Amino acid sequence: MEQKKNEEKRIPEWAEGALFYQLFVDRFARSKNHLNDLINGRNYRSWGDEVNWRRNNDGKFTNNDFYGGDLKGIIEKIPYFKLLGVDVLYLSPINFSTFRYDRYAASNHLMIDPDAGTFEDLKELHDEANENGIHIILDIAFNHCSIDNAFYVDAVNNPNSQYRDWFKRDNDGNISFWYGFTDMPEFNQYSKGYQGYVYGNNGVIAKYAPYVDGFRLDLAEVLESFFLEGIKKQANKHSPHLIIGEFWKNPAPSLIGKAIDVPTSYPLTNAILKGVAYGEFEYLEKLTETMISEYPKEYLNSFLVSLDTHDIVRVLTLLGRLDLMRKGMMDIWKIDDPPTRWHRDGKFYTDEFRQFEYDNDKLSDEQLKNAIELLRLAMVIQYFYIGSPCLYYGTEIGMQGFKDPFNRRCMDWTNEKNDATRSKLFNFVVQLGRFRKLFDFSNAEFPNVVARDSEVFCFTRKSGEHTLFVAVNRGKTERILKVVPEEFKNEVTSTFSYNCIDLQILLPKGFLIIIK
Repeated sequence: MEQKKNEEKRIPEWAEGALFYQLFVDRFARSKNHLNDLINGRNYRSWGDEVNWRRNNDGKFTNNDFYGGDLKGIIEKIPYFKLLGVDVLYLSPINFSTFRYDRYAASNHLMIDPDAGTFEDLKELHDEANENGIHIILDIAFNHCSIDNAFYVDAVNNPNSQYRDWFKRDNDGNISFWYGFTDMPEFNQYSKGYQGYVYGNNGVIAKYAPYVDGFRLDLAEVLESFFLEGIKKQANKHSPHLIIGEFWKNPAPSLIGKAIDVPTSYPLTNAILKGVAYGEFEYLEKLTETMISEYPKEYLNSFLVSLDTHDIVRVLTLLGRLDLMRKGMMDIWKIDDPPTRWHRDGKFYTDEFRQFEYDNDKLSDEQLKNAIELLRLAMVIQYFYIGSPCLYYGTEIGMQGFKDPFNRRCMDWTNEKNDATRSKLFNFVVQLGRFRKLFDFSNAEFPNVVARDSEVFCFTRKSGEHTLFVAVNRGKTERILKVVPEEFKNEVTSTFSYNCIDLQILLPKGFLIIIK
């Protein structure tokens, strides 16, 4: 298929074919010598305590539970990332946000949250990561802020405030709030003052750009093209930065390379999971064909492909509870979209839903076994098919959880050798990461599907002198592989497999990867 030509500058070379690792700063690792003055009003928790999923005394759900994960803790885990074969760390926001551990509503964009660390810590992380061949991407939210943000406070209390036009307003002149959440006022992207604050020469992007290698822009799908372009241009003044935009659907092709470099490809996430879970591999192949016809090769090969994130069900829980997941047109993880048992009388009973999530959060031994078998297959496709794979923290050690807040628990750093199941999964992820580095994804051709039905999915890829063959069998019966190219049978190759006999027979839940 003819590939669309692209006249824009390519993404940074270090990002081509990279393996990403997404982590929540507050929940990933707390440094050994973590010392910080406690901030009044925050609910500080002990590491590993169950997340708070109930309403507070005022009847509200809050995000005010802080566990103390910090930048220094991430620095201490650089050997861990290298073991996994990680090339890029994707950090959750670290801007100061008084009462939100996720920091997606900043009280002060220009200040790093004291519980997360300092600019000196960020520089140390960046320097040490780069020295170890790892780059840093920082998540940041510009669509909205916190109600204790000084700009918002001044805008609502001072009739002559220079910040009055920094905020979006409804037809009655009232400030708009993101999705109706009254603690997150929306910014007005058309305000020249706000534009300068974000991507001016002394703005937020200019402040952080020397300390990171790129940005992940929260809610990029609702940010205007000119606004995204301003961010991208300012970031690249320092050095070639990777700009990732959060998109839940495929973005307009005109945005790629101009406003952002690559999106978070939730469509590919959904397609891979539905293929492995329900055998809908035709959907995955057709989606890929459409995307190949629309996007430039050098960008599409780096679309960010996750199996789980901070916004959807953790993949082990998803694959272990397929009885709750979605088939058909809906994204597989949308268990709380109507119709559900929690939608009645025109309302969604959030408390009942969260209680259900909590009560059903731990998989049985049989559910876990089945989920891990499917996860292996999903990761094989994720790591080798198309785009840049992104591993969500804890997936490699079998962390479980439904939606927020259960998918945002503290990273479990207890010794994985104490749990045979967890140890096997972790070792598989390590091996997969190492094996992936044998193939050059930076200049790889798009995959060619050579066999596909409701059980088996097989494809090949070429990159220079290297050729890749991948096959997975999600079915319950063994399958004879009649599609392994002859070139793989007679030349020196590297193989990685599970439940595979003589490179010809795939047993149930087996996979085969060959690199020549």
